[in-house]
Amino acid sequence: MESQYFKFKIPYSSIENIMLQNNYNQIYFYIDLMSIARGFYNVNVVELELSEYVNNLQENIEYLPYRFIHEAKDFYNKIFKYFQKYNPKFITFFDDGSCIQNKNLLNSYKNTSASKGIASYITEQWKINLMHDIKKYYLDIFLKHFNINNLSCCIDLDDYEADLVPHYILDKNLLNSRSNKILNVILSTDKDLLQTCKFPNVIQSISLYKKKESKIEFNIYDNQTGISYIYKNFKRGILDCNYIPLILAISGDKADEINGIQNIGPSKACKLIEMYRLPHKINKYTDFVDEKLNSHKNLILNNYKITCFEEQIHRIPYTKISYIDETIKII
Repeated sequence: MESQYFKFKIPYSSIENIMLQNNYNQIYFYIDLMSIARGFYNVNVVELELSEYVNNLQENIEYLPYRFIHEAKDFYNKIFKYFQKYNPKFITFFDDGSCIQNKNLLNSYKNTSASKGIASYITEQWKINLMHDIKKYYLDIFLKHFNINNLSCCIDLDDYEADLVPHYILDKNLLNSRSNKILNVILSTDKDLLQTCKFPNVIQSISLYKKKESKIEFNIYDNQTGISYIYKNFKRGILDCNYIPLILAISGDKADEINGIQNIGPSKACKLIEMYRLPHKINKYTDFVDEKLNSHKNLILNNYKITCFEEQIHRIPYTKISYIDETIKII
């Protein structure tokens, strides 16, 4: 059966080459579930799920949605089998789209229906409600099936954005994740996760569908190349993935509905950062030197609190941090 939800392609051989070239002997996968399970944002997939559910209901047939879980098992099993000799571990993370730690700073943050987990083309309220119920059912089942001792854990941060999970684990060296014998692989299409590639043993694999070529393209990014995902003509220099939060704070991020400074995109943001030798960590005492940047200082600082994972971590409850700490002990 052709995959409906998991169309995310993984460059298996390229990742293994990185393992061999750097003498890694173990691999951890950090899976941004709502980023790679693109079927939730595809109108055809959503309509298929809804029609099957409604048709069975009308015929008084007990029906439990199955497609997402079956595809997830196939997706994870394929990764496991390929990398089995490297004792793979899986950390899957997701949330409900509320993103409280960022909504408190920017009310418009991720405000579209698509960012809340279903195709934006679905407009009928009953369909939206039903699909949210199906999605919740899937995630509840997912938690039961994919928390596996010594292999896989699932972190559901509910109303707090979960993208910070890999960064937190690496920053605290949980699971001995910063060992020079372990390769950490993030599977996500999101820009903000690239900041975690600042750690030397972290890469992010990104898979995107190119409409013009009608094909799926995948790339691997590390600390030196990560910025090229948001600025295609980026050339290696003084900037690396440490600067991802600052670049997004200045230029904004349309995907997350973060407004940056008008007429400044990622390329110009990079040039300004390099020109004025701005630090990658900023606060209210930072001198942006440039008159235009200084005039938008409050905007940049507020955006930075949203885009920077280290800033986000300080704004989520201790109970959530404890939950992450306890959950990863499964593996």
